Amino acid sequence: MPYSSFSRSADASPVLQTALAALEAGISVVPIRSDGSKRPALTSWKPFQQRLPTRREVSTWFARRDVGIALVTGQVSGCLLAVDFDEEGCFLTWMARLRQDSQLARLYEEVASGYEERTPKGGRHLLLRCPAIGRSRVLARSRQGGILVETREEGAIIIVAPSAGTVHPTGRPYVLLRGGVQSVRTISPAQLEEICSSLRLLDEQGAPKLIQSSSQPTAGPRRPLQLSATRPGDLLNRDPQVTWESILLPKGWELVRTDGAGCCYWRHPGKRGPHYSATTNHAGDDKLHVFSTSAPLPPGSYTKFAAYALLYHGDFHAAAQALKQRYSSGRPGEGEAFARPASL
Repeated sequence: MPYSSFSRSADASPVLQTALAALEAGISVVPIRSDGSKRPALTSWKPFQQRLPTRREVSTWFARRDVGIALVTGQVSGCLLAVDFDEEGCFLTWMARLRQDSQLARLYEEVASGYEERTPKGGRHLLLRCPAIGRSRVLARSRQGGILVETREEGAIIIVAPSAGTVHPTGRPYVLLRGGVQSVRTISPAQLEEICSSLRLLDEQGAPKLIQSSSQPTAGPRRPLQLSATRPGDLLNRDPQVTWESILLPKGWELVRTDGAGCCYWRHPGKRGPHYSATTNHAGDDKLHVFSTSAPLPPGSYTKFAAYALLYHGDFHAAAQALKQRYSSGRPGEGEAFARPASL
């Protein structure tokens, strides 16, 4: 009997119907225990990272109506990938961001129309296929270190609807919102990178590690430089004539586009293709957020002074000394403007 006709049988539970539909779509599946542990109900599920289960195996596993279902991501399932939002707040923050970026919003709609579901904790799962499948990645963490958004890629599993509340420790079910296992969309590697880059903006950690020049002593803290009671770096950050373009463009960075909210998307020197590796002014914060590990700056968030210091001097103290020479101070208390630094 073909999978599709079997899945429409009145004898098949919703989970079995989904499992057979997934198998028909070339997606590997495994059963999930009904004890809230979210663990596979198999002695070993590793073989199904390499091969699809048989119809007989699927029919046996999902004969019990209380088991859940998980899809195996990766090449075995036609390069299936899942984007996993752990909680609703994180997803809604991303949705608000999409309202300011029509290009990204269209990409989300394309993916979500193929498969979108709500998780028991109120988060979201988006399923897609992409030939650039790799290792699973954590894209954003909370300040406390918890995972906010991650991908499930090669050799991972993702629990999906219609798994019931007995599968999850909250006692709530997974609910399919749009699409299904037979309508999962395929996107390009560049489109996947665009989605992942936008999700990295949700990260609540990631402050950059400061780099000291090897020519400077590292023992003991330095006293901060003073310039009319204001640090040179603060002057640079507040200078309206110093833009991100004036800092990044001379160093070979390319401005890809600017969205409706004023967020600018940058490609670092040597990077090719339509995707980007950093943003500036996300949510109006006037900072540089670097995502790419191959960029001249390590992944993290940078003020204008931090970016200037590392790109032009490789050292914060040396950069502050240079700015001290280039800015001429006004008399304290009179609010005189400082001259713009010489060419960065």
